[in-house]
Amino acid sequence: MIIIDNYIQDKKILDFLRNPEIWLYWNKVNELYAGKKVLMYQYGYEHPKNIWEVIANIIMEDSRLSIRNRYMNVIEYWHNALEIGADAAWHQDIDELLASENNEADPCYPEVTFLWYGQPEKITGGKLFINNEEDSTNPEMIKPIYNRLVVLNPKLYHKVSEVKTGWRWALAFSVWGNKEVYMSLPHTKK
Repeated sequence: MIIIDNYIQDKKILDFLRNPEIWLYWNKVNELYAGKKVLMYQYGYEHPKNIWEVIANIIMEDSRLSIRNRYMNVIEYWHNALEIGADAAWHQDIDELLASENNEADPCYPEVTFLWYGQPEKITGGKLFINNEEDSTNPEMIKPIYNRLVVLNPKLYHKVSEVKTGWRWALAFSVWGNKEVYMSLPHTKK
């Protein structure tokens, strides 16, 4: 796992994303697509179409992360907004639509997952817990700090604790390795 604070250095991006209306709009987009289609970006094959894909480019091109390679270029992304009282149960990052078609018999995992906290609202709760590979009884706890990037193994179980005050705004990316296979799945068709 990697954690980088003050990740995005471009002040224009940070200023743009201070507007909660941007986050609320994308939350509605997520709800619209839920269970039907994923939001995808083909890194290296197309130009970014929105602010989230611009951020995906910044992450993929970051030499500190050592992830840029020709096999990892399909990026699924979603916006995660949790209000007071909301949480996220223990889960792994998998292709949920494919898993539901296969009854979760053979989960398909992305290569890596990124989580970026891009809204400066102060909150309590909403902490990310990640099970350690060696000791699942003592998960790591990560606070949702503004402009923090978290890089995690999508196979590790993780959850978000209940939000006590404020909203927890996060942008999540799953980077898939096999473009040909992933692009052939029915729910990835444009």
